[in-house]
Amino acid sequence: MNFRPARESDFLHLETFVWQAIFPAFDQPDLSAAQRAENDALVETARQAVLTALDERDSAVFVAIDSKTRALAGFIIVDAAPMAYAEIRLLIVKRSFWGKGVAEKLLDEATNFIGDDRAVSLAVRHYNGRAIAFFKKHGFSDTGETTGNFAISRTLMLREAYEAAETPIMEDENKTGYADDFPSSANEPVFEALPDYRLATDEAPLYQTGENKLSAAAPEERLFPETTLDEKTLTELEAFIARARALKGTSAPADGFSPVSPGLKVKTTKPASNPEPAAPPIPKSGQVYSPRDIPFEVDFGDGKVEGASEIRSAKEPIEEPAAKVSPRPKPSFEFAFETTVPSSETKVQESTATESAMEEPVALAVSESEPEATVAPQGRKTKDCPDCSTVLPFAARFCFSCGYPQPEEEELPTAGAQAPEEDVLILEELPSAVDGPEATDSEADDEKDFFRFENSAGSVGNDEQIGNSEQQKTAHETRQSTSGSGAISTKKYTMAELRLAFREHFQERVVAYFGANRLKDYYRALEESNSFQQLRDGSLTNLLNWINGGERTYAAVARRINDTMADLTEYFIVETAGDLSGNILPQRLLRHQSVDWDSVNLFKLIMDYLDFEAETERVYTDFVSMPARALRNATNAFLSAGKDERIFFICDQSLISQAKNGFAVTDAGVYWKNVLQPAGSSLFTTMEQLSLEQGYLQIDGQFFNAGTRLNLKMAVLLDKLRRMR
Repeated sequence: MNFRPARESDFLHLETFVWQAIFPAFDQPDLSAAQRAENDALVETARQAVLTALDERDSAVFVAIDSKTRALAGFIIVDAAPMAYAEIRLLIVKRSFWGKGVAEKLLDEATNFIGDDRAVSLAVRHYNGRAIAFFKKHGFSDTGETTGNFAISRTLMLREAYEAAETPIMEDENKTGYADDFPSSANEPVFEALPDYRLATDEAPLYQTGENKLSAAAPEERLFPETTLDEKTLTELEAFIARARALKGTSAPADGFSPVSPGLKVKTTKPASNPEPAAPPIPKSGQVYSPRDIPFEVDFGDGKVEGASEIRSAKEPIEEPAAKVSPRPKPSFEFAFETTVPSSETKVQESTATESAMEEPVALAVSESEPEATVAPQGRKTKDCPDCSTVLPFAARFCFSCGYPQPEEEELPTAGAQAPEEDVLILEELPSAVDGPEATDSEADDEKDFFRFENSAGSVGNDEQIGNSEQQKTAHETRQSTSGSGAISTKKYTMAELRLAFREHFQERVVAYFGANRLKDYYRALEESNSFQQLRDGSLTNLLNWINGGERTYAAVARRINDTMADLTEYFIVETAGDLSGNILPQRLLRHQSVDWDSVNLFKLIMDYLDFEAETERVYTDFVSMPARALRNATNAFLSAGKDERIFFICDQSLISQAKNGFAVTDAGVYWKNVLQPAGSSLFTTMEQLSLEQGYLQIDGQFFNAGTRLNLKMAVLLDKLRRMR
């Protein structure tokens, strides 16, 4: 008998060889039609299995050739791919060579190819007692479990890796007793002089002996040795300079310049409840006023400059600004300004108060009917889009990346300084923005920012307008309304508010499904799709008419807005931008938009969303025909549904055992178990967070991983179910 690696020419009549070897041993009288068909398939697919193994790098086929007849006596197919267990796929020996050691020699060839350090697995038909006894004889153990999805159940048998035998220690025949085991003088240790590894130490060691701590004494020097002002006084000084420059309309000085102008002198005073102002210094004759000095003047943007009616004399003290409605504590220092003004400067007129009852601060007001170009402060040429953080020119009115309208008010030029609290906008002469049913379609379609103007007495304008600087969330504000769920909503929405709500929901879901790095791709697809923009505007128009067309409760308005935004986002991700996600989500899930929980066919909805036909997982929907062992494993491992819950399916993702790992969906929630992870569950009524992170799905902080494709499908499905529930 000759044993060697197989060649394709060894299998000329393979189908006949296999049929004669397995029949009638495999043909049991109690087999069903499907089981008999599986035995027939073994004969038909034997040649393809051999050819595939010959082409694979990690697989091999060994044959036993009869030396007399030069005919095939048996063959074995082995797979040594780098997995937990190597596998013996097929071992067939001709009936006339049973019991003559042919199968044993073929098994040895396979073991040599795999290696003794690898564990081996194989599957045997449960009624093939002769084969089971043969493999037990050669080190395989019956696990008692079945494996694979076959009509005829297979018994799983495993053989662990061989352990390397230790070489026995030979005893010395010359030893006379236990005293010979003690070391002799030749075994004494050798002591050699070692180099001097002592390192030089600093004169002032960092570690202080006896205190058991590092020397970390605080420095006695001040943070700013050139000044005697404390930190609080310096903060007030910087805030005052920021307010002065804001009124002046100039930018902060560049690096390297002193933050205080040459005409300013800081006088430190002792802490007191009512500090007295210091007298300003008398300027020397011929001293020229520095161009960096700050005169008290206000630019109204119309070309006129209003300020003091006459130039202050050198001995005249600086007057404090007008009293504010909310008095603020005065700083513990005073300023002295040098008042020598160049002859080239023109006298400015004295400004008059607009209110007779009290003086109001004045700010620049820009009318929407006649917009003016935004003037960039000195030293600043760019700004960031508040929606997508794209760097834009300062004069840009719309973001060229996401299309978001940019605020047109002037920003404070000082870096790191906040705007004075008393500088608010007063637009009493302008009518309040119309935000009710009287608004025309053209006004609703104009995506401009809504500003909230307030004076010292109260709010001026409509309280329902959206403050762009505060980046209010319209949909979120509606959901979190303090009004009761049964109260009638008095809020009137506009098209711009609904578009902003859609954009916020769209951005949130795209980031949750695909990550922030893919957001620009989806924004680009959104801007380029005119058809989807028309669909969006039509849906939002219908929503606007429904909200403003009658009495609606807060709960009904919030739910209708949320459902509309979610359906539009889902349609865009599946239909318009499906190629960005590899068309993983099936288009037939869109048939379930705008459906109600009580009337929908929930089983069909779930199966349409997950589209198991395009996946390779084993899914059980008929639990009567499901293997009892798999059902028991799933129940013990992760499926803890209540007695009234309807289980739609169980997805088995186990590698060897049946249904110990996988997930299931019911009409109340989802249950799952992943490898090396605890079992998890989440109900639709309490589910809050869904996001894909680093290749797995996070459900309320719990780890869920069913594969890249099913993770995305499950995220979209669970979003749908928790919203409907």
